[in-house]
Amino acid sequence: MAKITIIANFYKSENFIHKLVESVLAQTYTDWELLCVNDCSPGRDKDIILKYVAKDKRIRLIDNKVNLGICKAKMEGLKHAESKYVTFIDGDDWYAPEALQRMVEPAEKYNLDMVVMNHYRALPSFRYNKKIVQNIEEWNTPIYNSFEKYYVNFFGENMFSSAYWGMLFRRDVIIESGLKPQENVFAEDLAFHLTVFPYVKSLMFVDYYGYYWRWGGYSAGKKSTFWTSEIGLRRSNEFYVDRMNLIDKYNYKKAYLPLLRQQRKDVLNYVSDFADTKLGTAETNKKIEFISEILDGMFYEKLSDLGKMDPIFADDKLLKCILNKDAKGVYQICYDKRKSEFAKRVIRWLLHKVISIFN
Repeated sequence: MAKITIIANFYKSENFIHKLVESVLAQTYTDWELLCVNDCSPGRDKDIILKYVAKDKRIRLIDNKVNLGICKAKMEGLKHAESKYVTFIDGDDWYAPEALQRMVEPAEKYNLDMVVMNHYRALPSFRYNKKIVQNIEEWNTPIYNSFEKYYVNFFGENMFSSAYWGMLFRRDVIIESGLKPQENVFAEDLAFHLTVFPYVKSLMFVDYYGYYWRWGGYSAGKKSTFWTSEIGLRRSNEFYVDRMNLIDKYNYKKAYLPLLRQQRKDVLNYVSDFADTKLGTAETNKKIEFISEILDGMFYEKLSDLGKMDPIFADDKLLKCILNKDAKGVYQICYDKRKSEFAKRVIRWLLHKVISIFN
């Protein structure tokens, strides 16, 4: 069997490091190295990692001199990888005991570039783990036409997780892709897959729940100000253009309609995040000016195809407002949506707060 590099990035993770590292030490597959990337954490992260480094030579510390952020920290770990395979784990998550074995065995047996396993959404404080259902038909079977069938997943089709974690990659595939870490934290894991997946020639989906993703943990709240600001919509639009260019680059026409649906959904969700004041106020007028600026982008004209290609959106009010560059209409629809979901937003906010306290 081949060696696996596990890249774990840590920032303000001192409450979670023990569980993560102990889950790696408990793996049934033992030919691994754990690269712990300390991204200038102000807490005790480095001290805790060093204690494990002293106990097990398979564990190494990568101590960043400056804070690089989630994406660049992971890629810094990749520079130090010395194995055939690479897998990523977030600093507040952990593995089931057979996670590495269940991924590396089919990778070696069938000469695969990528292996994806199932995962739990974990609420460890309440001893509750929810299995995440993924929309995959071909479980535990090597797939050699993976690009044509599954690249659409990263354009809004949502067939399986688009996170870094819970997956095993052949390291030279990532290198061959020419991956460069992006500056922005917006959907950095999705950007990773959009770059790397075209170079994946074979993969397998393993029906084993081997990864525990801590919902409501430290990473869940890091982007809160980003998602509720106007920056979110601007970056979403940039990302939409990037994916449209990839459709052209690979002549991947099957992703066109899912991407149009996703972009309409993004406008609705991101504007709803900051559409919190009634029409007619000075604050609202500034927000409408921003929406007018955004809607002036030529790429929005492509959304006219959504109404033609999908009957559900033929008479969609939001779509019509977007195409007519009616910023006030877009704002009003999103404001109404926000009002209708007020109770749900409050409950979700409270749940995050409670879980973060317990974690």
